[in-house]
Amino acid sequence: MPASTPLVCVHGWAMSAAVWQPLLAKLPIQHPVSCPELPGHGAAAPLPQMGLDGIAQSLAASVSRPSVWVGWSLGAMVAVHVARRYPDKVAGLVLLANTPRFVRADDWPCAVEQKVFTGFASDLAQDYERTLRRFLALQVLGSKPANMRETIRQLQQQMPAPDAGALQQGLDILLNTDQRDDYCQLTVPVSCVLGGDDKLVPVAAGAAISALNRQISIEYIDGAGHAPLMSHSDVVASQIETLCAQVQQQAAGVEVE
Repeated sequence: MPASTPLVCVHGWAMSAAVWQPLLAKLPIQHPVSCPELPGHGAAAPLPQMGLDGIAQSLAASVSRPSVWVGWSLGAMVAVHVARRYPDKVAGLVLLANTPRFVRADDWPCAVEQKVFTGFASDLAQDYERTLRRFLALQVLGSKPANMRETIRQLQQQMPAPDAGALQQGLDILLNTDQRDDYCQLTVPVSCVLGGDDKLVPVAAGAAISALNRQISIEYIDGAGHAPLMSHSDVVASQIETLCAQVQQQAAGVEVE
């Protein structure tokens, strides 16, 4: 990949650009990297209606040329939405702890029960800080090394508190979005990196994603929970480099097997 081709890293729900620090330290310095923050998260102002359309439009407007988008969890949903709505902004996708549908359905059993997210939405209105702590615990459950919870907690302490309205709107996206049709129609190189011990995205989602689009690469990280970008940043960095090499080959007209 030419050094001038940028990476765009989009974080997940209730977090900020600070979560990319461990991963950025492992990436080659020649990659220009931008880490935009979701509306209402970090230093970003909230949007009146933070649906996927509004978020994608906001983030895509800040990108001037085709980039490899690295999206984590909710950020992966945003990256896929950008790829489908603004294809001139996307050269490839690296999706971390991702799924086209977070909530279980009869035809999508590889997901969590709806009550997981409705419970968070209800609790958020009653006890904001406790709900964020619970979600943090769920993200790191199953992660190795065992100190991941403390690592994320320290990062959260460095962040401005997310906007409560933005958090509710983000939960609505996680609860109601189904991107299976979008996954079927992705044509850029895509690598999905899933945690073998993720409690929010079951490992079976990998095979289901592959069934939607055989061109999507699926990678599993043993011992990773829902935050592989922090627990296994070296492995994720390697996957990003692999995807970038594939993008470079395609740009050069080399057929990729």
